[in-house]
Amino acid sequence: MIIGCKSETERGANQNTPIKIASTVKTDTVIIENMAFNPAVIKINPGDSVVWINKGIVAHNVTEDTAHTWTSGDIPVDSAWKMLPVADFNYLCTIHPTMKGSVKIVR
Repeated sequence: MIIGCKSETERGANQNTPIKIASTVKTDTVIIENMAFNPAVIKINPGDSVVWINKGIVAHNVTEDTAHTWTSGDIPVDSAWKMLPVADFNYLCTIHPTMKGSVKIVR
């Protein structure tokens, strides 16, 4: 993606305005299936979002593992939940506590 780009006519032929290239931001995917998060550990770049897609046969959730400070709420079958992580974290499904995963931001 190019940000702040203007044509020579718009910015003036003698102006040396740099063109900033933004890094590509993407959405990483975790599939919920067979009573597991796949992948269980996902490494993402700063600014990337993560989407959990429930392809299982029952509802699941994504809940912060330590103090349960946040949760997706129930994610019905064939539904998804998306977030923009700002730090590493571990998570679990409180409906099925053996289901665990983590998000690591690559720095």
